[in-house]
Amino acid sequence: MPIKSEKMRIIGVDCPTCVLSINAALKKLPGVKEFKADVSSGDAIIVFDDERTLLNDIVKAVREAGYDVLKESLYIEVVDPPEGFSRVLEDKLRRLDGIIDAHVNEVTHIGKIIYNPLTTSKTRLMQALDGVGLLIKEVEDSSIRDTRSKKAWRVLRVLTLSSIGLLMVSLEILHLTGVHYLILPTHIKAWLSSIAVILSFEIYRRGFKTLLLRAPGMDSLIALSTLFTYLYSMFSFIMGGGELFFEASTGVLGFVSLGKFIEEKMRGRVEESIRLLANELKGKVRVERNGVIVEVEPSEVKPGEIVIIKAGEKILVDGVITEGWGYVDESMFTGEPIPVFKTSEKRDPVLSGTILTQGFIKVRVTRTGSDTAIAHIIEYMREATYSKPVIQRIADRIVGYLTWIVIALSAMVFTYWFITTGDLGKAVLFTSAVLAVTCPCPLGIAIPLVTAVSVYRASRAGILVRSAEVFERFLESNTIFFDKTGTLTEGEPRISKILVYSGDQSSVLGYVCSLEEKSEHVLAKAIVEYCREHMVSTNSVDDYTHLPGLGIIGSVNGVNIIVGSEKLVKEMNIKIPGEVEENAEKHMKEGFTVIYVAVNGAVAALLVMRDEPRTEAKEVIEYFKTKGFEVGMLTGDHEASARTIARELGINTLYSRLRPEDKAELIVKLQEKGKRIVYVGDGINDSVALSRAYLGVAMGRGSDVTRESGDVILVSDSLKGLIRLYKLSLKTKRKTIENLLWAFVYNMLLIPVAAGILYGYGVYLRPEYAAIAMILSDISVVSNSITVLGTRID
Repeated sequence: MPIKSEKMRIIGVDCPTCVLSINAALKKLPGVKEFKADVSSGDAIIVFDDERTLLNDIVKAVREAGYDVLKESLYIEVVDPPEGFSRVLEDKLRRLDGIIDAHVNEVTHIGKIIYNPLTTSKTRLMQALDGVGLLIKEVEDSSIRDTRSKKAWRVLRVLTLSSIGLLMVSLEILHLTGVHYLILPTHIKAWLSSIAVILSFEIYRRGFKTLLLRAPGMDSLIALSTLFTYLYSMFSFIMGGGELFFEASTGVLGFVSLGKFIEEKMRGRVEESIRLLANELKGKVRVERNGVIVEVEPSEVKPGEIVIIKAGEKILVDGVITEGWGYVDESMFTGEPIPVFKTSEKRDPVLSGTILTQGFIKVRVTRTGSDTAIAHIIEYMREATYSKPVIQRIADRIVGYLTWIVIALSAMVFTYWFITTGDLGKAVLFTSAVLAVTCPCPLGIAIPLVTAVSVYRASRAGILVRSAEVFERFLESNTIFFDKTGTLTEGEPRISKILVYSGDQSSVLGYVCSLEEKSEHVLAKAIVEYCREHMVSTNSVDDYTHLPGLGIIGSVNGVNIIVGSEKLVKEMNIKIPGEVEENAEKHMKEGFTVIYVAVNGAVAALLVMRDEPRTEAKEVIEYFKTKGFEVGMLTGDHEASARTIARELGINTLYSRLRPEDKAELIVKLQEKGKRIVYVGDGINDSVALSRAYLGVAMGRGSDVTRESGDVILVSDSLKGLIRLYKLSLKTKRKTIENLLWAFVYNMLLIPVAAGILYGYGVYLRPEYAAIAMILSDISVVSNSITVLGTRID
């Protein structure tokens, strides 16, 4: 039994209870034998059976327990790889010690290896990669190769190959139609065919290399087909007898080379789209330094510095406006073409990659370079292309079997025709045609290419997709649960009235605002905003404790203060007078949120607040109801208040008075009963629920995209993004199915024809024509995938 002992560093461990929690999570894995951890350092030893449990499973279990594992990443580029290389490379990588996960993108040829730095290192990994038979180099974080920089010799080679192939095949067609005066002499055919074989060295190198790796692909089939016909023809030419197939081998090589060149150009559109997005980070910025304005690269700007932006200029940093006003085009984040008014009065945030269309502003920098929102978006987009949905993993396995089946079938075809006819030339003809017509490439790229295009298309609509499985999971879901505050509502509640029962309003608000200034909750922000508008004085805070889902307990100038829900007040054993309870009930039934304020153990006031539903919420809810989804609301609010909002929006399923952990537990229980839940939350208090849902969708304005919550982030902060994502998921599924069906049908129909099943009726495929059909199949899949870029999802 292959037992492994892995040393890891657990992040967040600081007590024996932490170790117990992790141990409980690991015990659920079938192969884990032992877990020991040092509380002081976080270092742990995990003993496990690596045939039953992968290192990636262990890391996931640790994260689900609420902790994380120290890990590092290595980004690699596979230079000029053969078709279908990613499946083989991923399998080899995952067998190496210390590898947590490995993904290689078939479209961009970029791979990401996540590893345990306590077990292995970049140097050791690169040394191990030297032995896999592929040219691999380390690249900077997720850098994408520039497909535009094609070397002149490569273009010349393609043009030469395709010209020779087209010439020889065209003359052969003319000969078959009775035009005999344009026939090339046999020695010229042999010479041109030899040139084609020499120029196709890369196809043979890749093809036979993958055969040696026991993972043959399209290049392997083409190499076998053309070399077979070329060697047979050359042997027959030298010996002076037998049928010659120089046109066949040359035509296949020429058409395949041209087809692959066209296909790469089309695939390059996807890479170019992401590259153009990355270019939004390039340029110069004006910075005020010691009273002097200087122009520097964005990477040289430090947080806290002041950047000056004029009308028509691109904003290259994340920050807040400290002076001036202007209209900012944020369409690259939100998908909305109308510029947004921004001003220093509200300290409005601005994001790198947006454009100041009108006005003049000074911005205090908060993030630069790789920390900016757009940098995170680009990284997440690339992350999404590394992951693979279930259907793609199935397709990868099919591709692995298909090529071996075709090689075996070609051997059977050769044997059959040679034995039954005794004609070696005919056996060579049909065998080569079978090898040339088979096209595993569309099966290999059908899904990753559609996914890459869809991820990019989503980003242009203000939707950040962080996993390739998102499109698949959304369509498999049957339930959507929404958080209320900040998700179904505007998230900007305001105080409607203050009911004071003890003391004066000014002093009570002074205590409340002193505590709430330390909170990031949307209700806290509304209270603080109210205090600023009414010039309420605040005091120093002696003690502060935030209780998620309940409220705040603290001390201000020696006075004990509680600000929160009715549940918190009762749990603190504070008596609620009848009048207070009646007023609270009355306002909650009318849809208001009621915050209790207790001073020194007695209820002192009620803060009555209202958060209006989003204008698009009702439309979105109705849309998903028509699609057969059960729609519900999960909230920490009192039921009466939540019921009012639910009634307004047409929601029947409601769970109220839930803490963040209650939401997560409820989602888990309901999913155990067969529900597949899409949970839509604000990404802050709902992070646990988002991670437990079948699909987590986090609401977030552009400045929130750096938060590690949700499989999807609606950067546009509009619920209509859900409709756009659903429509795009439908389109992605349709294109994936179309590609797979085309690839399967193509192979199932043409392989028998190439094998000569219709030869008795005068119908057969010469290898060069089979190659044309194969390349057209390949290009059709790429073309079909790229149409997603023009998809309307509004």
